[in-house]
Amino acid sequence: MELLPMKALLLAALLATLAPSALAQTATVTDQTLTLTSTTVTPPRKAVLHYPKLSGLTDPTVLNKVQRAIDLPAVLDEPLEQIKQSYDQYHWLTEVAYQVNYNQNGIFDVTYQISGIGAYPSTSEKQISVSLVSGKVLRAEDLFKVESLGVLARILDQSLQAEIKEGIAKVKAAEPDVDAEQMFRNQRYRMRHLNNFSITPQGVTFRYDYGFPHVALAYEPAGRFPMTYAELQPYLKPKGVLGFAIAPK
Repeated sequence: MELLPMKALLLAALLATLAPSALAQTATVTDQTLTLTSTTVTPPRKAVLHYPKLSGLTDPTVLNKVQRAIDLPAVLDEPLEQIKQSYDQYHWLTEVAYQVNYNQNGIFDVTYQISGIGAYPSTSEKQISVSLVSGKVLRAEDLFKVESLGVLARILDQSLQAEIKEGIAKVKAAEPDVDAEQMFRNQRYRMRHLNNFSITPQGVTFRYDYGFPHVALAYEPAGRFPMTYAELQPYLKPKGVLGFAIAPK
């Protein structure tokens, strides 16, 4: 029998070590629906809640952690039974929908849209990025060098201030009697905002919530600042979850 060269043996051993992680690079997604009905009002109210059910990960413990991180209780900040009981009493919720932004390289990224009707119709979003290898909900320090976080925040604040300038001009053109500068007072992009991001095939979109009241939502800017992997090269953590995107030198 022909003996394998030492390099080949070492490579085979390395691949065997990495196999569990490699197999967990992508999850299988099945759409699930929970329908809530309230009979305390006439006509009865109904809410349709969609969420992704994941499978295909080799480690069941990791799969359970990932599923808990993206399940409806995590999205709505309530246990499932409380969600059901609350709906029968308050029936504000009308729909929960979701969009999968990324599902490869050991990362699952999803954005939920939560819609309801109270005094006004309203929609909010919940963004979740989670590691398919560890089950951990991802934060900025999992993606970027710690020493780069302040630099990134300053870069994004420049983008934010440019968006604010456009927002003020828009308000002044539509509502001359409104104090447009006051609407945007104290809006700054700070390091803590770096944890609100979405991972996509093109790069990372940083998200900023202005927190405008409902009556002013028409004038709230998008607060979405995409940066490509090429732009992020100096800041990516070599052994972080986006290490795969670092271009070889």
